[in-house]
Amino acid sequence: MFTDKSKFNLTCVEEWTGTDGYGIHAKLNYGKKFLFWIHDDANGGGCYPQCASKEEFQLEKEVYAFCKTQPKVDSEWNDDGLEYNFDFLVADLANELNAKKEAKRMRAWLTRNQKKGVIYGTMEEMKAKTFSVPLETVKFRGSDMLKKVIAEVKEDLGEGETILNTNLEGWI
Repeated sequence: MFTDKSKFNLTCVEEWTGTDGYGIHAKLNYGKKFLFWIHDDANGGGCYPQCASKEEFQLEKEVYAFCKTQPKVDSEWNDDGLEYNFDFLVADLANELNAKKEAKRMRAWLTRNQKKGVIYGTMEEMKAKTFSVPLETVKFRGSDMLKKVIAEVKEDLGEGETILNTNLEGWI
C-alpha cells in the first residue's frame, strides 16, 4: 500500500521537550488518509503508534514493512548504517514540519520588518538596518539617506547574501 515516503505527513501535532529529547503526539497520515495516532513521551525509548482498531493495527504493520524498504541511515557509530525504522520516519516528518514552521515564521518576520528598514542576508540568517521612522517615509523624504544605507549594506553583503526587501524596487 505504501510506496512513496513523501506522501506521509503529520497533523494535529503537539510537541514538547522532555527528559530525553523532544516528545510528540500527532496523527500520522498517508496523503489525506488518517492511519493512526503516534506518541513519543520524550523519556527515552522510541515513538510508538496508538492503534485503536484491527484496521489500524494492520496499517501499523504495513508502515513498519515500508520502513524496512528504505535505505539505511548513515551513522557515526555503525559503518554499515542504521536500519530505517518507524522512529526515523516520524523524526523526518517532524523535522520537515518544523522547517516549514520556521520558514513561515521567517517570512512573517521579513514582511513585518521590511517596513522599518533594509533587510539583508539569507532566508536562514537575516540582518536589518532599521530607521526610526517607517521606510516609506524615508523613501519619500530622505532618499539620500536610503541610498547611503543601501550602499553600506551592499558593501557588507557576504557570499550568498542579498538584500531581501521586496518593497525597494527601483532603489536596489
